[in-house]
Amino acid sequence: MIDFIKIAYNKEYLELAEAFVPGISKDEEEVFIERAGDYLKLKTPTFEDQVNLDSYFSYEKTNIKRGIYKLFKKYTNRDLAWGILVGVNPLKLVKKLLDSYAKDQVEKILAEGYFLDRDKIDLAFEIIKKQEPFVKDLRDQAHIYIDIPFCPSKCSYCAYPTYLMEPEKIKLYTASLIKEIETFFSQTQMDFATVYIGGGTPSALGSENLDRLIKILRKYVRNIKEFTVEIGRPDTFDKDLLLMLKENKVDRISINPQSMNDKTLERIGRKHSALDIEKSFKLARDLGFYNINMDLIIGLPGEGALDFERSLNKVLDLGADSISIHSLALKKSSRLSQRGYENDRDLDFEKVRNTLMKTSVYEPYYLYRQKHIYLNLENIGYSRIGKECLYNIAMMEDLGPVIGFGLGATSKLILDKKIKRHMNPRTLKDYLAGSKESALNKIKFLGSE
Repeated sequence: MIDFIKIAYNKEYLELAEAFVPGISKDEEEVFIERAGDYLKLKTPTFEDQVNLDSYFSYEKTNIKRGIYKLFKKYTNRDLAWGILVGVNPLKLVKKLLDSYAKDQVEKILAEGYFLDRDKIDLAFEIIKKQEPFVKDLRDQAHIYIDIPFCPSKCSYCAYPTYLMEPEKIKLYTASLIKEIETFFSQTQMDFATVYIGGGTPSALGSENLDRLIKILRKYVRNIKEFTVEIGRPDTFDKDLLLMLKENKVDRISINPQSMNDKTLERIGRKHSALDIEKSFKLARDLGFYNINMDLIIGLPGEGALDFERSLNKVLDLGADSISIHSLALKKSSRLSQRGYENDRDLDFEKVRNTLMKTSVYEPYYLYRQKHIYLNLENIGYSRIGKECLYNIAMMEDLGPVIGFGLGATSKLILDKKIKRHMNPRTLKDYLAGSKESALNKIKFLGSE
């Protein structure tokens, strides 16, 4: 357990301590962080030290985080590559600093004030530069996200509210989703830049239901720049479904293996093989899909850096148009978390990722972080030039409103640089009972601007 004494509690203090020592808040060993005047003390049964609370920044909270960082650096004898930053999108801070300071000054503030590694500073600047034309093009444009909460099985690391594929539930959900969309557009006119159907596993709806959904969207949403469907696992789609997507002019799909290691796929609860993934990718390519994303996860159970290297090399050999590399982040409701899973801290994962991607044709184009993320790393989207996901950039950089349809889907407005959110019902029972009301509530939410 960890106690903060004479310090106004802030969740970022705990998140920073957890980044150094995962699970510290649950450990039986007592850890105390105490403020004593201009000093900050860290005390455990085996360690005690203090540091001076400086005034590098004008915000006391940030200076306290600096003090906590220095203490835990001494306690653990290691640094964090992202320094004291614990938020989802570190690029926002860099952009904010660039609004007020020259690049060399920003680099100094990030290194000396926030304790970022040089590699992370360079990565942030590279992605910001990459995003510039997209930010200009997508600014203030709206986007649609649709959640499909069904999967053929529940992966052990997954904490999202998903349901197994039951035909009757899928039929009811599709009908409710269409009702929500039609109710919304019957009373609202909006233009949208992108559509993203995610989940879950959207292809779990089946070709007929997914076709109905996409045709309804096409009825109301025209002239979009990008239409993405996460078809996910190879055991949920076939040639007929892919042809249906082509007919409906879906121009970007995502096939998400997470690992190309059969033993890992079995461990996490997948019912397909790595060979199935390769066959499905080649089928999609042969049918004319020329913007295919693939996802991999660093830190899956039983995998070391060599396993991840083999998976990444297979995806590179397939020639995916974009590759999203996530670092495992366990939430309380995932089966792995409930079982007390602890990842082996194999530091070579990052080295493998960086080495292979820097020597490839892919460039990083978006980035975000999560709580309890493996090795305190980050999730990075890489792409070939011209194959960047517009929705991902707009969503992560808060460039414009997002309208969410489906179970638990979040809608987002950006008003005077402040973000307002509205969430649909989070249980399937509640959503099915009130999809029309979800649309009407969304319209009221939009009117609140």
